[in-house]
Amino acid sequence: MATRNKSWERWGDEEVSALLSICAEDETQRLLLKPGHNSKVYERYSVKLRDLGIFHDASACRVKMKKMKQDYKKTKDHNNKRGNYQKSTKWYDRMDALLGHRPSFSGTASTTDSGTLMWEAAETKDSVACELYDDDEVGFSFGLAQAVKDPTPAAFAIAEDVISPFTLCSNVSSTEKEKNIPTYTFPATQPKLEFQWREMDWTEEQKASLMKTVSSYRPSCHEGTQARVLLLGPVGSGKSSFISSVQSVFNGRVTNRAMVGTSSTSFTKKLQSFNIHGQKGEDPTGLVLCDIVGLGGGEMTGLTLHDVLSVIKGHAPEGQKFSPDQPVGSETVGYVKKPGLKDKIHCVAFVVDASKILTYPKGLGTTFRLLRKHISDLDIHQVALLTQIDQICPETAKDVTQVYKSGIIQEMMNKAGDLLGMSTSYVVPVKNYSSELDLNVNNDVLLLRAVDHILQYADLYFQDNAPQHTGPKIDLGV
Repeated sequence: MATRNKSWERWGDEEVSALLSICAEDETQRLLLKPGHNSKVYERYSVKLRDLGIFHDASACRVKMKKMKQDYKKTKDHNNKRGNYQKSTKWYDRMDALLGHRPSFSGTASTTDSGTLMWEAAETKDSVACELYDDDEVGFSFGLAQAVKDPTPAAFAIAEDVISPFTLCSNVSSTEKEKNIPTYTFPATQPKLEFQWREMDWTEEQKASLMKTVSSYRPSCHEGTQARVLLLGPVGSGKSSFISSVQSVFNGRVTNRAMVGTSSTSFTKKLQSFNIHGQKGEDPTGLVLCDIVGLGGGEMTGLTLHDVLSVIKGHAPEGQKFSPDQPVGSETVGYVKKPGLKDKIHCVAFVVDASKILTYPKGLGTTFRLLRKHISDLDIHQVALLTQIDQICPETAKDVTQVYKSGIIQEMMNKAGDLLGMSTSYVVPVKNYSSELDLNVNNDVLLLRAVDHILQYADLYFQDNAPQHTGPKIDLGV
């Protein structure tokens, strides 16, 4: 006669085998892909086991599955690290059959009063499903969020009271926002390198040459007339300031082309495309800088992975405002159903604040890597802009020509690369115009070199995706 087991009692092998068989059933797998599935799944385990004469309540099933996931994850991590020295456990093969076929990646989703929420994302052909846990051993699931690869009206679902990693607007709880934001004070005296570790020509002639290069740039294909570059970064990283600074160089005076804010919430609320004009009101250059709401703009007005990809693929209309509960889809006013090359993004520039590199939330690196994974899948090249360099190096604040002799800036560029998961060769420092009223030749050269750097990688997109190349080739030497 079957006996009723308590959640803390041991499970027999036959009971575990039955539990895993139920987990593998199609109906169970369907439930696992729905938001708020936890209670239903564990209740299903309990009911199905009861039909077999095995009595474990939903709580006991949850505890057992948590422990088995922990054991499986530890074993798999060990095998991935040890190469030939593989090990196994009694239920490893069964668990691997359930979990091992899903390519996954994990990281910190957010931090709450009860601890750090961890997440794992499993990718399928049509969607990316993300599950939140209460510890880094893949423990209790807080729910599942789903983001489809191709834009649809119901792009993703968020379980109640869960901040999804796919909601790229926030990685911290409302309680944490009330706490003091950590700061780091950079030393006033810093080591100086003997030589520039990147060659730069700080002259009026170099500025004129770079301006001519940018002004005359046209994509190397018939289909595209302009390179559209999307700026992505945390709130306050300097995306809008960079756009205004670049246009200022061509205007010959400091102007604020893109509206800039100073609060902790994103000043930019919608997708805006800025045609960079040449000198003295000339026709637009071949460069369009696209501004979008910053990462960390608030739970109710934030940016989702789905919407970022919608912008990159060219589906999102100009002026689109973003909200997690209203994803861009075919029902969106102005939705571009069949975007052409001119509608798409051709390069993504991540923007990070050098003065905040050491104090960014831990989850931001995970967010960046998640973005980069999916952007790379679209064959879009990415670069990075390191802003606020004058805030971390007094010498560079006085004289921007010292930027590549600054040890601290070099270190922060390396850390920016680590944060984004990219080589430092993709990272370029810039000093945006903020309080200045007049232009500075050296600062202009640094900004124009950054633009030239971006255009090099934007043009690779056209070379890779267009059948014919009619424009001049760009020298990719940095």
